[in-house]
Amino acid sequence: MAAMLLLKKNHFNLSDKNKYWFKLLHHFDKNNYFQNGLTLPFIIGSRKYIEPNKKLQTVEELINDFNNSIFHINILKCPGIGEYVFRICDDGDEKTYRTLENFVITDYSFAKYKNITEIITELEDKYNQYIIAEKFSRNIGEWNFFDLNKDVPKIKEVK
Repeated sequence: MAAMLLLKKNHFNLSDKNKYWFKLLHHFDKNNYFQNGLTLPFIIGSRKYIEPNKKLQTVEELINDFNNSIFHINILKCPGIGEYVFRICDDGDEKTYRTLENFVITDYSFAKYKNITEIITELEDKYNQYIIAEKFSRNIGEWNFFDLNKDVPKIKEVK
């Protein structure tokens, strides 16, 4: 990553860097595999390949994991795909954009919400149906299974 990862606390918690979602977001950003971030279904579904012996997280579990991380997390509604996307915050974003707990909201998404619980409810309503159906990838305006030639090889690169 060109920008230094922002630590929200003075101490460094190595366990955050070992989490599948951190490895995924860091790897995809470092390799320019996304422009703005990854969707929750994509992040959650990637665990099947990064940590195949672990159960998939729920939306609530992942959002709470993000919120308890030492890293700030950017959220925005990606204009390219029309979905909420997440990425590890670049240094200084939390000083420029609106924050809600550990999230840096870089557009007007969630402007009316006052806490993470309200955001979790919206995200569960929006994405649970796709996660349950294992449609983790958004392409050409539709939710689909991971593309075995495009998505899965990139996910399997994550170490």
